[in-house]
Order: sequence, then C-alpha cells, then structure tokens
Amino acid sequence: MEFALLGPLLLILVLAAVDFGRMFYEYVAVVSASRVAAEVAADNTKSDADVQYAAAQEAGPTLATQWSLATVVSGSHTPGENVVVTVTATFKPLTPGMSGLLGGDVQLRSVATARSYQPGPQ
Repeated sequence: MEFALLGPLLLILVLAAVDFGRMFYEYVAVVSASRVAAEVAADNTKSDADVQYAAAQEAGPTLATQWSLATVVSGSHTPGENVVVTVTATFKPLTPGMSGLLGGDVQLRSVATARSYQPGPQ
C-alpha cells in the first residue's frame, strides 16, 4: 500500500533528476561549442558559415539535429579586434510537468570571446 502511494512520486523524482542531468550535459555541449566557434571566428580567413559549422560539429549530432542551435558572430574579423560568438540551444525536458515547473523550454546560452588574428604563411 505504501509503495502504491510513494512509487509514482519516486518515479517522478528520478525522471526529474535524469532531465536535470540531460540539461547539464547539453549546457556543457553549448559551452564547448561556443569556445570552439570563437577559436574558428578568430581566424580572420574563416567565414560565418565556417563558424556555425564548427559549433555544430563540436555540439555533437544530438544537439545539432534535435535541438535548435543558433550561432551569432559579432565584431569585426580585423586582426587585433575581439570576436564574440554566442551559441544558443533550446532544451526540451522529457519529464511530464517539468516544462510547467521550468516555465516552458529552457534556453541554454553561452558567449565566448576571442581576439581575431591573421594566420601566418604555412
């Protein structure tokens, strides 16, 4: 009898813990993608498409295909100037009712800055 009362509550708590773990994993992927994208953007011979491709590759197939992944590059590609890359992904919880507790889908966002440079001859 007691398990019938506590079982569903324990199941919801376990599922919520799994969702928070998934959200943390996706946030780490977003941070890593922004850092790699900033490194690529710092090379002033690279285009914004190259930066977006690098962010998607670093984020991995799950984040790049299942969630919306947006990359914004601001700043000039002039050597010595800062380039700012913002990577945003939308996380959708799987646990029933978790979206209501969190106020809907969660926006995961990371900003990385790098100094633009002119690569030397190779």
